Amino acid sequence: MIIVISDFDLTGSGYLNIVIALCNELAHRGYNIKALGMGYNGAEHYWDFSIIPIPHHEAFGVMPVMFHNLQQLAQAGQVEEIEAIIVALDIPMQERLLAMQRGDIPYVGIFPVESGPLCMSWANIISTFDERLVISKFGLRQMEKVGVPGIHFPVGLDTESWRPPTESMSYTDDEFVILTVADNQERKNLSIGAEIIRDLINDGCNVKWNLVTRKGSPVGWKLDDLFLEYGIMDHVAIYERGMPHDRLWVLHAAADAFLLTSKAEGLCMPVLEAMATKTPVIATECTAIPEHLWEDPNWSREENGVWKPITAKSIF
Repeated sequence: MIIVISDFDLTGSGYLNIVIALCNELAHRGYNIKALGMGYNGAEHYWDFSIIPIPHHEAFGVMPVMFHNLQQLAQAGQVEEIEAIIVALDIPMQERLLAMQRGDIPYVGIFPVESGPLCMSWANIISTFDERLVISKFGLRQMEKVGVPGIHFPVGLDTESWRPPTESMSYTDDEFVILTVADNQERKNLSIGAEIIRDLINDGCNVKWNLVTRKGSPVGWKLDDLFLEYGIMDHVAIYERGMPHDRLWVLHAAADAFLLTSKAEGLCMPVLEAMATKTPVIATECTAIPEHLWEDPNWSREENGVWKPITAKSIF
């Protein structure tokens, strides 16, 4: 049996795409997968593995207890022996789980490095993992700089469900539709996105900005105030994150461009989704983004997550 711990929140977990594909593939290879799903609401699913729902606010108190109980059941021969524990979470959350008494069971960590430099406190934490799988080449480079070995864990998506539209789904011929998917308002730098929309409007463009975000986020802006500040309220439509896949696909299919103004990204699934639907992507040149938008980014220009300027090169 393999224990998988991750965020299974169906309304917007960045890890969901990764862990579902991983668990299904391991199950197809004959492994018995038991997932401890943070944020999972117990909804019926068709995946080939079982998920124990764990509320977010109880996760780090409950998960060590559940893991201990599974260990005891395995030692008593009532369930299969635990072969490994796989944890797909951010490094600070991984740190809290390392205190679990797991004996000699291998610990496999899957995680992003969103920016640089990778400081020694985080480097020391991930160095204790038995295997370190980082989800971007940028992250692997940050690890190598501080002497922590790891493996780049490529992440893809279902290109059948994120397919290009077969015909134009634009709103009107004269309206330019921009889509942004941004859960974390501050790291996604939404004020710069609003400034870009304002400048386009001032230049005479008929712009519609479809924004998928967490409007009631406890951190970030009061978005209505922000858009009033920039004078773009009539040009913005806000959609709550966690919408069904088919509705999000329609927003991608109807967009003329995907805009991402992030300060840092450890991967960014929305960029991959936009590229799969063949929506042109306009993005800041930060951390892991160039490895998505360029086939072979010039890594010599990157230093601690900052890319030195270039001239006459498109980021599309």
